[in-house]
Amino acid sequence: MRILEPPDEVKAASRRQEVFRAWIDGGMLSVSVCHLFPETYKEDPTEIWGMLISDIFHHVVDAIVLETARERDEVQSSLRHSFDEVVRSERGTRHGTFKNILKRLPELPDPDVTGDDKCVEIVRIALIPDSIRVMVLVGMWLPEEEAVWGNLLYDISAMVAESLGSQRDVAITKADLIADVLHYIDNPTTEYSGEYYNTEQNGGGQPATRPEST
Repeated sequence: MRILEPPDEVKAASRRQEVFRAWIDGGMLSVSVCHLFPETYKEDPTEIWGMLISDIFHHVVDAIVLETARERDEVQSSLRHSFDEVVRSERGTRHGTFKNILKRLPELPDPDVTGDDKCVEIVRIALIPDSIRVMVLVGMWLPEEEAVWGNLLYDISAMVAESLGSQRDVAITKADLIADVLHYIDNPTTEYSGEYYNTEQNGGGQPATRPEST
């Protein structure tokens, strides 16, 4: 089993809280998620998740750029197109195990994944004071990275919406959440930073730091 190791900055942060971890396990997406955000997060949970999932999008774009030396506009357009196509398809969610965590934790447990050699963590989101840190893994699906991540972002959105479904109709929540994701893809609200790993680094090396973006 391979995990995304948080950088020292995150490990040392006061009031560190993880809200999302995603794995590929048995060829399926499995996630752990927590909706208990810090008190400073005043927005509706659906809007918060729209911002966070859009951050995953931007981190994946920048990671692919760093990994392949392609132009950012080209990669972003390609990933956005892939995501849009999946959204329009209205296909069902393809996912494995799911764990909804009901308390704030500095590190979320995995979603009861198998832990075998093919089990790999692909996204991790930690909140630290005044900042969001997103870790992503790229390189597993080159040269089809954008197509695969378009599907993954859709499934992540659908699974988060499903976990919020006890409060609202799941279909409405998913539609609202995806609309927020698309809005914040086009209109990032803050600077964001984090780390990306490629398949070699995920085997034990250090993460590559992505540039700050606006």
